[in-house]
Amino acid sequence: EQLLNLGHFVNITTNGTISNRISELIELDPDLRNRLHIAFSYHYDELTRTKNLDKFWNNVRRVKDNGISFVVQCNLCDSYIDKIDKIKSDCIDNIGTLPQFVATRDKSQSYYQILTSNLSKYIEVGKSTGSFLFDFTMNNINKKRCNFCYAGAWSYKLFLESGDLMRCYAEPVFYNIFQDINEPIPQEPVGFNCKSDFCLNAS
Repeated sequence: EQLLNLGHFVNITTNGTISNRISELIELDPDLRNRLHIAFSYHYDELTRTKNLDKFWNNVRRVKDNGISFVVQCNLCDSYIDKIDKIKSDCIDNIGTLPQFVATRDKSQSYYQILTSNLSKYIEVGKSTGSFLFDFTMNNINKKRCNFCYAGAWSYKLFLESGDLMRCYAEPVFYNIFQDINEPIPQEPVGFNCKSDFCLNAS
């Protein structure tokens, strides 16, 4: 709330099952809600296993009905390939549109690899979803970006529990917002000094 009060735009990524927290966000002042974006992680298998699918969709609809910007995002994995039509139809039934899909990284690999046992089938299904985010992800995998990067000025990665701030996913912690809460958050864009072989944010 304080970040919003300072004029920042804030994205919250959530599995959408903590209803009382969603209620707190809905009750924010409308001017603050206008700068809030909620990314609902659509973990279909886990939501089904824990019997939280109805709760998830109820909270997504509550956010939608209260005019808060949001996206339903699904990290495509092999177990979803046979369920893709069900996943898409559930989304259309609940919010009138398809979810966005992204490729899932295999974080056990030092270089960007997609977590799948059948890459060609995975890409075929991903592209069949019509998700612009999936296409964007696939177009940027393992490509070095040489343009000026505004991460660290226009965007950050913040760990709310510790206050540690990173300019992007590939950068080390460079500041802690709890050191002095009266100090403005520094704006230090990565610029042309990116050391990564490819853009992690662009994924």
